[in-house]
Amino acid sequence: MNRDFFQNTQDLNLIKVRQNLFVIITVAFLFQLVIDFSFENIISSLLASLISLVTFGLVIQKDIIRRFPIIVLIVLSPVISYAFGPLLFQSIAFKPITFNLQTPLFTFFIVGYFQLTVLIAFFILPPQQNLWVIGGVGRFPSA
Repeated sequence: MNRDFFQNTQDLNLIKVRQNLFVIITVAFLFQLVIDFSFENIISSLLASLISLVTFGLVIQKDIIRRFPIIVLIVLSPVISYAFGPLLFQSIAFKPITFNLQTPLFTFFIVGYFQLTVLIAFFILPPQQNLWVIGGVGRFPSA
């Protein structure tokens, strides 16, 4: 009975984490619409929001976190650094997400492309190979 209680509590905690992230992302996106209603800011905010929502929705699951804890951190770190983080913190600072970016649309399209590649590697390839693909994706921009 004790074990079932803890399992259900862990499941509920992950559901709450996912729900809270969805609310935070939605509110940050709406803040961006209020801050700057330019085309570039709307599309950049939308891309950052979609990248964050898809990644968090797919990766923050009990079975995935238990089986691949290190790979989950690798998959989540780019989305936190390049999509969710800028969306959240630029909204808190009341600045557009495009602030100080010369080509914001290109930037967020590339972020989305790399995150999509990482997610495909994570969910389609066997665990032994997906680390190599994720490492190759990380190596590609610096080549």
